[in-house]
Amino acid sequence: AGLCWCCVLWLAIRSVSLETLPSAPPPLTLTKVTLTMIMFHELKLVDEFKISGSTLLRFINACKLNYRPNPYHNFKHAIDVLQVCFMFLKTTKLRELLLPVDSLVLMVSAICHDLEHPGLNNNFQINAKTSLAVLYNDVSVLENHHCCLAFQILSKQEENIFVNLESAQWQEVRHGMISAILATDMTKHFELVGRFKSYSETAKFHKERKDERQLLLEMIVHAADISNLTRPQPVSRVWSDLLFEEYLQQGDEEKRLGLPVSPYMDRDHTDQVKMSINFVDFIGLPLFTALAREFVELTQSVENLKGNRKWWETRRAELSDGDPSRPPSTPQKPPATPPPPPDAPAPQATT
Repeated sequence: AGLCWCCVLWLAIRSVSLETLPSAPPPLTLTKVTLTMIMFHELKLVDEFKISGSTLLRFINACKLNYRPNPYHNFKHAIDVLQVCFMFLKTTKLRELLLPVDSLVLMVSAICHDLEHPGLNNNFQINAKTSLAVLYNDVSVLENHHCCLAFQILSKQEENIFVNLESAQWQEVRHGMISAILATDMTKHFELVGRFKSYSETAKFHKERKDERQLLLEMIVHAADISNLTRPQPVSRVWSDLLFEEYLQQGDEEKRLGLPVSPYMDRDHTDQVKMSINFVDFIGLPLFTALAREFVELTQSVENLKGNRKWWETRRAELSDGDPSRPPSTPQKPPATPPPPPDAPAPQATT
């Protein structure tokens, strides 16, 4: 008999990291571009801001074409981050704290946040003295590039989904997107989380205050960007392996160029387990614990984080008890076919 498009939407988007399942059964075979179109329609952004369907499609395809086939930082990751932002808006009180234009900023920032990522991080750009590092004076090099490319795409009439915004709205959207995308620079993590905790522990957020709305946007995009940590373990492990492989490829390139090899990126001397545990302890748990105090729907995300940390601890013990000739740092190649994720809302099992 078939399913209505709303059912297809909910089945597809509520799947935790649908895109890690290449052989998903119908109706979960929607393309990433189609899913993006549906999310924009479901949030009423198309109607609210008079976005032409054909323009939206061209914009999404332009974004897709400007993502590189990296193991981790690719279009699949962008849509995964977009899906998490969508679920924040649909399943938590976030939308009550934002204006409609903020929802637009959040969604467009998510899909643009890693445009043309080279798979080589800011540390590499600076050490290698790349043209991007020179252009952006070693400051948030990649994040500035992602922003610049986003507005280059939007400057083309056939891809400009902001064409019907009023001048003041356009300025607000541009400022919001730049701030949100720059907030994904990991060097800003502690300052961002500190600002959020300081405010949320002493006051309530109000949608009438622009600076408070912007703080929320920055936190949500940043959280969505690293929310793979909070996926159920089989899915979280797949994302971890993909990111780790990208790190190792960077280490290979650093060796080839005679640059200092970044921590954990030396293929011959690395430790994925230690890296993962440290990232949970110092980055993931403080971030999502702070968010869960404001958005109770994220309580399960925190529990997933703790469960994933426990899994890595078990993995470390297994490696220590195993063959002494095999160091715990031996990297494993990501599986060809990742395990299917369970059907659950992203913010409850959330980047």
